[in-house]
Order: sequence, then structure tokens, then C-alpha cells
Amino acid sequence: MARVKNISIATGCWIMSNQPNISPSITKVVVGVLYNNQNQILIAKRPLHKPFGGLWEFPGGKIEPDESPSSALDRELSEELQINLQGDFALLKPFHEIAYAYQPTQHIHLMIFKITAFKGDPIGAEGQEIKWVQPKDLVNYPFPAANQEIVELLI
Repeated sequence: MARVKNISIATGCWIMSNQPNISPSITKVVVGVLYNNQNQILIAKRPLHKPFGGLWEFPGGKIEPDESPSSALDRELSEELQINLQGDFALLKPFHEIAYAYQPTQHIHLMIFKITAFKGDPIGAEGQEIKWVQPKDLVNYPFPAANQEIVELLI
């Protein structure tokens, strides 16, 4: 088994070396980039008591075992924002994917979806602050490191 060696914590870059003993766990996460009719993107502020508290994020969350990414996204949007994907979301595919390592043993695999059709008006169903922002303004909000590539793709 290969050992992961940290190159840059700031950028989350990791390389594999030939040293044993570290087996990373990979968490699969769906991310929804929601657009409204004004081409604004919805962001949410993470509660202070959660990891990365106070930072902004795109809605989404972990994929449960035996759950498809599109079903996970619909579930997460319902839980977080009280909205649902519109149409046949089973056909929905991510427009980008990111592998990111916060630590040698903590890796995430982000599947990013662009969402323009949903049912309902988003609210912060878990008490989180939400807001619609222009893509160019995303740089004015602090995001977790794994989300920086998403921000760069959108501006």
C-alpha cells in the first residue's frame, strides 16, 4: 500500500510515495451549483459548530451507500433548501469532478452539477444563511479549500 506525502496543505495537493501504512478514506460528495433567472448562483454559509464553520459553500452533501449521485443531490437540496430537482433528474450528470485531499487520510471526491430547474423557493432549512450572488462576486466570499476550483470554474 502506498503512503501519501503532503506537498502543499494550502492547495491540498498530495503525492503517493512508496511508504506503507496510510490508507485514505474517500468521501463522495455531490455539489449543486444552482442558478436563478438572473444568472445568480446560490451559496450558503456553514454553521459555526460544523467543520469549516463560517465559510460559504454550494449546497450538497455526502452520497449515502447505494444512492446514485443525482438522488443524493435531490435529497440534499430537499434537506438543506426545501427544494427538489425538476424533471428526470436520474439523467443528470456532473459537469465537473474534483478529487481533493484535506489530509493524507481524508480525501473527498466532489461531483459538481449545474442546476437551473428546481421546484420551490430555496430557504435555509437548517438555519443557514443563504444568498444569491453574481458569479464574478464569488471571489468575495471565503470557501473551503476544496471549493476553490469550483469558484474558479464559475467566474
